[in-house]
Amino acid sequence: MTSIAERLRKVIDSRDDVRDVDVARAIGVSKAAMSDILNGKTKQPKPTNLLQIADFLGLEIRWVISGIGPKTRAEARRDSLDLSDLSDGAKVRIQTIVDAFSEPTLPTNSNNQ
Repeated sequence: MTSIAERLRKVIDSRDDVRDVDVARAIGVSKAAMSDILNGKTKQPKPTNLLQIADFLGLEIRWVISGIGPKTRAEARRDSLDLSDLSDGAKVRIQTIVDAFSEPTLPTNSNNQ
């Protein structure tokens, strides 16, 4: 089983649009504190920090904490849809719409530094 630090590190490293410093700024902690969370030095990160990290990255908090369940909010929404009574074509169209609106978006930095 992976740790919170390993799960978060893997997510951040897999994305081209976010860096450790971006997450640190978004949740209001120093780069050093974020580094400690991501390298596992902080064994039990504050729940509020984990919630903010999950929100910023579009992750499900249950997955962040335990590695169980849907990884992203988009996956959680997709899993919760009951499309069993619809035709296959309707299911595909609805899923396409849900997927389009489920992509996480990052806050824009007006300074663009």
